[in-house]
Amino acid sequence: MSSHENRVKILRSEMERVQRHLAALPENGWTKQSACDLWEVRHVVAHLAGVSEFYANTVSRGLMGDTSTPEGRPDAGTASGASSGDRIAQGAIANAERLGDRLLSSLKEQDDQLATVLTGLTPQDRIKPCYHPGGMVPAGNFIDLRLKELALHEWDIRSPTEPDTRLSRECLPSIMILLADARA
Repeated sequence: MSSHENRVKILRSEMERVQRHLAALPENGWTKQSACDLWEVRHVVAHLAGVSEFYANTVSRGLMGDTSTPEGRPDAGTASGASSGDRIAQGAIANAERLGDRLLSSLKEQDDQLATVLTGLTPQDRIKPCYHPGGMVPAGNFIDLRLKELALHEWDIRSPTEPDTRLSRECLPSIMILLADARA
């Protein structure tokens, strides 16, 4: 496995790469249908921004020893993407409406906040448990969780208009780690 510093470097690079792609979208590109049934591209971006914000908050709380369930969230270990799909979808749609033309700037801000939190993790911090709907997760594992989100949702954004789109090679090791841990 690569060093923590290298993994954070990969995360920052992937965040910036996805942001550059989004910045280059024409105005009508934001309302195109994504590969996610219920979402246009703008909804996927709102979801990505919301997940970055959630991860930064949950890791920050975990570092302080707070692993309690945040208000409005299911108890740790009781939810999956499938069981929470409608809630996640509607939340992203509402976020997109609320953020309007600030979607990309919000994504950049939330990604930067998350990268800052993850960069600052000490070896002891990386093993501290943090709340996640799928179960308690060591703080350092949020790097893999974020890389998975970026890879899958970048594909969701690009594949309808770019049929040859592939998952990012840089993110594949994280996806494999999560599959092995059954947290994907």
